[in-house]
Parts: sequence; C-alpha cells; structure tokens
Amino acid sequence: MKTVKLFEPITYGNDADGKPKTLNEFTLRKPTAGDLRGVKLLSVHEMDPSVLFVLIPRLASPALTAAHLQELSAPDTANLFGVLGDFFQPTASPTTR
Repeated sequence: MKTVKLFEPITYGNDADGKPKTLNEFTLRKPTAGDLRGVKLLSVHEMDPSVLFVLIPRLASPALTAAHLQELSAPDTANLFGVLGDFFQPTASPTTR
C-alpha cells in the first residue's frame, strides 16, 4: 500500500453541517490481475488520464470515483502515475526452474 498526498486537496463529500469536506491524501493498494481487467498497460505507461478513472476507484481508500479524480490538479495527476508505475516494478528477480 502507498499513501498518495495531494498537492491540492479535492472536494470529498460534505460534513454534518453540509459544508464541503476536502481530501488531502488517500491510500492505494497494489493492483491484482483482476483490477487490471479492461486496462491497457500501455495507457498507464503513456500517462493517459482516462486510465485513472477506471483503475484508481478499484484501488483507493477511501473510495474515490471518476468524478473525484477529474478534480485532480496536473501535478497530482502526474504524481499518481508515478505511484502507479512503482507498483509495476519488480521487487525481486523471479526464480526459474
């Protein structure tokens, strides 16, 4: 899991008084093969923002929707792609038999 801290908070629901709340950070878990269904990995590599609207709602806590993600600033979007890319880096060499 990785924590994503936002440079610019996004609106995330309302408090008890009906005032908008903001979200400053969220966590992402490492994607599984099932999470990647319908996602072209080349789109992640090319930093296509539309892939975020499909993949991140499957991985984020608290729950985020495509509408939330469309509020991200350009620096936050670029940072999010960096975090996603880290999940695809092997941590050790596989063993061959």
